[in-house]
Amino acid sequence: MHYRSSNFSILFEHKQNTYIYNTHSGAIANISGNNIHSAFNTIEDLSVDISSEPYKSLVLGGFIVPFDTDELSEIRCDMCKNKFKASHIDFSICLSYECNLSCSYCFEKNWVKITSSTDIDSRLLAYLQGQVREKETKRVSINWSGGEPMLFLDRISKTNSKLSIFCKEHSVKYRSTITTNLTLCSPEICDNLRKAAINTLQVTLDGHRSIHDKYRISHLYPATYDLILENISMLCEYVPSLTIVLRINVSRENFPTLPLLIKDLAKLNLKNRIRIAFARLRSHDSKCFSVEEYAHHEIVLYRSFIDEGWSFNFKRKLTPRYEGCAAYTKRSYAICPDLSVLKCWELASSNKHKIGRIEEKGKMILNGKESTALALDPLDNQDCRDCIHLPLCMGGCAVDRSTSTSSDNCDMRLGINCNPIKYNLIDIIKAYIDTDK
Repeated sequence: MHYRSSNFSILFEHKQNTYIYNTHSGAIANISGNNIHSAFNTIEDLSVDISSEPYKSLVLGGFIVPFDTDELSEIRCDMCKNKFKASHIDFSICLSYECNLSCSYCFEKNWVKITSSTDIDSRLLAYLQGQVREKETKRVSINWSGGEPMLFLDRISKTNSKLSIFCKEHSVKYRSTITTNLTLCSPEICDNLRKAAINTLQVTLDGHRSIHDKYRISHLYPATYDLILENISMLCEYVPSLTIVLRINVSRENFPTLPLLIKDLAKLNLKNRIRIAFARLRSHDSKCFSVEEYAHHEIVLYRSFIDEGWSFNFKRKLTPRYEGCAAYTKRSYAICPDLSVLKCWELASSNKHKIGRIEEKGKMILNGKESTALALDPLDNQDCRDCIHLPLCMGGCAVDRSTSTSSDNCDMRLGINCNPIKYNLIDIIKAYIDTDK
């Protein structure tokens, strides 16, 4: 059989070694000083014996493929299998838009402060338990958000603990996360989190103190930066089983302050307890980086944190994400305080994006709009089809794509839909090579 090099294979040099990486398979190999490099460079339309080296390794890594392979069709098939996978369910649930902060950039701040009732909690639990009973269900993940979910921790605790037990009884894996500003914390709250069977807590900092406290505004807590760091330490002490994700929003304004943040985090001495995640502050004003600008600054941050002893799961960033954006995945929903349902939280500001509602006895009634989200396909866009990074990005944010004003639903000039990895992939791979134990 004749073979050719994959359209998604990348050769690069690092520290006097030659590596090959394939975005479609996620495989990476050091091909220095062996005949794999030579074989890869001369493979075009050759009949080879793939049962012997070096061709066996090249085929296993996806670096070479049968000559007539339609790799884009393979990616589309992988995407569809993951998009409509019935075994995994993901929910983002908000019991209230009420919050104890007034963050200046919050997209929820002008919303009507709906708070669901305890009567609704029973309907929500009935719906979730019904999803667990589905014979295809193998894993359920829930992110409790807000508003500020800690204001309603008692209600979250009751529902989460009941669902955790219910999943165990039905041999379904269950994980739950709470996304909070973490200004509310005490030994009692820590105990409640532990009893609630919450697995992960995510909290965000907007840079070092001088910038963070300017954005994370509260009349009750004039210095939320220091309060959050204190509460992280309390959580680590009282809830040792809890995974803590510290998301750091990155902007043009706060980037110069981040070395000071690194020093403050070092004082906590909690590198083995905290996972660091970076995120581009998204807006169209001058304080925010473009996607490309952010990508270059993200690498600087990774290297700075690594130099201070922090570790990152770069392998995850280099693994193809064929499920794409959760907004066009079949069993992924955002549930509002009134039990109306969306495909993505960022669409909650408008009723026109709601796809249904959870009614009496926990039954979800769909209104026919879900198919619009499920039909979104990054391969409909020529820029995506031509992009070697497609398997790592799968079109980026579906909300940006579906609400773009360009005729092709994808304004690449603004970089709205592109993932930062489009601009820093090789640097990410190099960081993975340097830190892989």
